[in-house]
Amino acid sequence: MKKIVFYVFIAIAGIITAHAQQRLKTPDASPRAVVEQTVGMTEIRVTYYRPAVHERIIWGDLVPYGEVWRAGANENTTVSFSTPVIIGDREIPPGTYGLHMIPMRDKWTIILNRDHKAWGSFFYNENHDVIRFNVEPENSAFQERLLYTFDGIESDRVTLALKWEKIRIPIPIRVDLHATVLAGFRDELTNVSGFFPEPYVQAVNYCVRNKINYDEALRWIDHSIELQESFANLNAKSRLLAAMGKNKEADSLNARAMYLATEVDLNNLGYSLMGENNFKEALAIFQKNAKEHPTSWNVFDSLGELYERMNDKKAAIENYRKALSLVKDGRNKQRLSETIKKLSGR
Repeated sequence: MKKIVFYVFIAIAGIITAHAQQRLKTPDASPRAVVEQTVGMTEIRVTYYRPAVHERIIWGDLVPYGEVWRAGANENTTVSFSTPVIIGDREIPPGTYGLHMIPMRDKWTIILNRDHKAWGSFFYNENHDVIRFNVEPENSAFQERLLYTFDGIESDRVTLALKWEKIRIPIPIRVDLHATVLAGFRDELTNVSGFFPEPYVQAVNYCVRNKINYDEALRWIDHSIELQESFANLNAKSRLLAAMGKNKEADSLNARAMYLATEVDLNNLGYSLMGENNFKEALAIFQKNAKEHPTSWNVFDSLGELYERMNDKKAAIENYRKALSLVKDGRNKQRLSETIKKLSGR
């Protein structure tokens, strides 16, 4: 009996101790924040904590000059990249990194470190640095709570900026957009997408539009045709061969593609050319489609849209009216009527 009482006492004491060690959640003085941005095909994510100024002297006091700083509060500030990026003059592999900084009056050192699970910079190890580079601090509007933003976003670059108190610290980041896109294509074309002809066409059209990677694109499109010949892959190969300077082969293949083309195929091709601002070729395709499908309202609607893009209001109105005379559904009738009215200035 004494043993039972003893074990019960030990169990209760353990429960009391465990409860005493528990802490209820309360708001952080420096709340956690996450900011994300996609640049081209690359996803960039920054996780950090946001301390406030609270009427304190920040630079050279709360954050000393010449010492490694966690670039935030509490745990490591971290930055993650889904693909390789270029920072400074170095290519940084995909992954998550601890972000640290060394503030100075006239320049700041930016550090990416392999350790990203530490508490702040207290366990920072310089031997684990991936890159160090310097940037110049910039004057900025007052910012009470530390903030990270993505500024100057383009398809192949962005500036990650720390803003706090009256300082902005820019961190330029670049991506090799085409290399990233092509790497994605290769991954997808060795997965389920590789069993179908259409994804190869998309990849080849990207290469032709951007004048890159012709040899591999030719292998891709040949495989697409082996899977199933279609207007889409014959047309894509024709455009690729023309880009490679093989015009005779391109013309022969284009004739074969046009023989197979449906109304939808020609319409899609016209819009693709229009999207490239190749209005001359788009017009020839849309006119061919209208000639071959004179009872289709949609081909005249497409012609009207192209003429509108070309600022030829008269031709646009003419084709929109032809489409209106053929269309059956009320929603498109209303849209076409409103478009004609707008172009007519009524």
